Amino acid sequence: MNIGLRLLAVALFLSLLSPCFAFRLDKIDAVSDFHIGLTTGIGTGLNFGVSARFLPGNLKPGLEVEQLITDVDYSAMIHGLKLGLLLNLKIDENIYINGHYGNSQFRSSKNIIYKDLAGNSQTIVADQLTMGSYCGISLDYLMPDWGVLITPKYLINSISGQGPVSQFDFNIGKTF
Repeated sequence: MNIGLRLLAVALFLSLLSPCFAFRLDKIDAVSDFHIGLTTGIGTGLNFGVSARFLPGNLKPGLEVEQLITDVDYSAMIHGLKLGLLLNLKIDENIYINGHYGNSQFRSSKNIIYKDLAGNSQTIVADQLTMGSYCGISLDYLMPDWGVLITPKYLINSISGQGPVSQFDFNIGKTF
């Protein structure tokens, strides 16, 4: 059997299978957003992020990426990046609750001394990449006329080798 007949046989076989395995991307129920917000925790500052949630139904898993820049006592800056997973649950037509879990990394411009949730004094060393993880909860309110999300978020950040610290964000986002 020559190569042309083999390719034709494979093409015919694939054409029979394609209707069985095909799906349309525009039929997948997905929600994505870009947000900007105010953040407090170790310092006060801004965060910028994107998230994407998918799969049909009221419970949607998703991914999130967030960049944050905070100022500590007008003397030190923290630049961080968060990469994580989220689980989105539709409560009402325009209200959603989200669970967040992921990893973070950040670097500070100076040594920072802070108190963790247990009240212990901790130190973040300057110009050293520090790793950690986070978990939290947020509530999304979707303003349907504009596609704008209002999101308060509470997180617990666990800094590698140190005690946990809380963080509160207030984000405004745009769905797309």
